[in-house]
Parts: sequence; C-alpha cells; structure tokens
Amino acid sequence: MKLIFEAPINSLSLGVVSLNLLREFYRRKFDIGLFPIGKTDLSAFKLEKEFVDWLQKSINQRWSLLDKDAICIKNWHLNDSDRVRTNNQFLLTYHETSAATLVEARIAKLQKKTLFCGPYSEGVFRAAGCNNVGSFNLGFSPEYYVTGKKYLDCVHWGLCQKFEHRKLTAKIISLWVKKYGNNRNHSLTLLVNNPFFSAEDNQRLIHQALGGRFFNVNVLPRLSTQAELNDYHNSIDVDLGGISPSESWNIPPFLSTALGKWAVTTESAGNLGWANEDNAIMIKPSGMRPSHDGVFFQNGGEFNQGDFFDVSDEEILKGFELAEKKAKTPNPNGQNLQKTHSWGRAVDEILAQIS
Repeated sequence: MKLIFEAPINSLSLGVVSLNLLREFYRRKFDIGLFPIGKTDLSAFKLEKEFVDWLQKSINQRWSLLDKDAICIKNWHLNDSDRVRTNNQFLLTYHETSAATLVEARIAKLQKKTLFCGPYSEGVFRAAGCNNVGSFNLGFSPEYYVTGKKYLDCVHWGLCQKFEHRKLTAKIISLWVKKYGNNRNHSLTLLVNNPFFSAEDNQRLIHQALGGRFFNVNVLPRLSTQAELNDYHNSIDVDLGGISPSESWNIPPFLSTALGKWAVTTESAGNLGWANEDNAIMIKPSGMRPSHDGVFFQNGGEFNQGDFFDVSDEEILKGFELAEKKAKTPNPNGQNLQKTHSWGRAVDEILAQIS
C-alpha cells in the first residue's frame, strides 16, 4: 500500500504514537512518503537499523509519492490541520473538551475523514454537525514488558503526567500526601514535569501541591528513554494517572494496566477506550468544570473551549482505598490489553475507515 504520512516523530505522546504506527506500516511493507512535523528525534527509542533506514527512505521519497489524489494520513492537533496536503487526507487527532468550536468543526470537515483518539470526541463532533468523523484506539508499545524485578516492599504509587489543570495533578498529589504522607507503608513517585514550563515553575507547582516535606514522596526529572519509563511502570503497584478525567486516551495508566498493575481510573472520556470494572479501579466523575486554565486552554478562543469532567475529593479517596487493597495482587485482565489493544489492531481500525 502507498500513502503519505505526516506526523511528529519524537518522545512526546504524539511522536510515540506516530512511531508505533510507522513500525506497523514497516511490518506490512507499506510504501510511505513521510513528512515529519518538527524535528525528528529517535533518541528515546532502541530501533533496528533496517527500520531507521526505511524511515529515512520514506522521508527521501516523500515528494515523489506526493499526488493530489494520494491517501494522506496526518497525525496531529486540529489546530494547524487546516492545511490539507491531498484530496484524500485523513486526520488522526486528539480533543479533550465537551464541545467543538466553529473553527474546530470546520477543520474536521475539511478532511476526507477525521478520526479522534478514544471514544468520546467523536460524539462531541457529531453533535457539532460533523458527519465525516470516527475514532481509533491506541496500542501497547513494544518497548514495554514485565521486567520481573523486585522493587519496593511498601505499596508503591505512581503519577506520570504533565502537571496541568486538566489532569487534576495538584489535587491528586495533595490528597495523596494528606492520606499517606510520611507513612512508611506507602511511597509515591512523581513524574509530573511539564516540558512547556520552566524548571522553576515546575518546582513551584510541585511544592505547592505537596504543601510540605514528605520522606515517602520521590520527585523524578523527566525520563529520557522508553526503557527508563518501562522500569518506572514495572516498579509501581498503583497508577494514579487514570484519575485524570478528560483525556483522549491516557497512555501512562494504560501502559501500567497492560503490565498488570492497578490504575485508579475515572469513568469518563478517553479512559473508556481501555479501562473497565474488570481491569481497573473505576471511580465516577462528579460533573463538569470550565476548561480554561489561562495557559493551555484560554477562555473565548477559537480552539479548546467547553468543559472538562471533574472528580470529587471523596471519589478520589475512595479510589485510593480500593487500590490499597488490590496493590501487589495480579491483574490478568489488565495484561490482556496487550492482546486486545495491539498496534496491529489499531492500524486495522484506521485502515478500515479510510478505504
């Protein structure tokens, strides 16, 4: 199969998705014209030379494969996807709020079809009058595997996400230290550095959320490789990232769950693409809250308007207590995600909607 693929390739979430899609295209021997978005950075991955050579070949031949009628898959945000490269452009994109703006709907309609990550946003855009929409799921990355190492004897909790209003980062940290702070039976590892903030701002936000010093809280810098992240996910017993209620997919708790860990997960938005009562500790959203945070989501703009799901303190604490009982126990239904949510199946879903 021949197609144009336009996407970022780096260690951020969209870049990781792009690389996994490209690996599946390579496995299927697709002929790709690759248009990278931004600087290509493969340093976080351990890749076979043959695949890296194929990537370079795909970049080199991008102009020779470009044609107005060629199938083009673009993996990117709605913002900046108004430029359509071919008449058959299919956009893979990510959206977190409860409403589509006029501009967002217009950009979605420009595409031959717009596929949203996870099950939630497709309904949001259909409600806005977009009939050319669908959805797709993500897969379990091959860099991740069960290490079999022995880590901490205490219950080890982890929070891996960008520090952000949308993700309830401050609330999750604050509630955890109030319940378990300085308790030797529990430990919390934080991977919450936001690369869009300065080091000083990241430190200030974490300090404010903690509200004090706790010997059982470990704050890590941003990990630079997928191998380091795999070790982190293997080390924890409970993943708290799933509490974040307004996500397209929520990759970190998805990975932890697929490795057999337990995730406290809000029953909302993209979480429902992979989490359920059988493989995760589900808590209920308490309603909605305004999306604007003055940083990434500005009130009254052309993008990212509407509301986020919210979660009450009581529901989060309930999730902590349920997770404490399940920590250190197997989660075979979670590990089954490695089979039900492979990148092969993800590509099958996408291809079935672009023919």
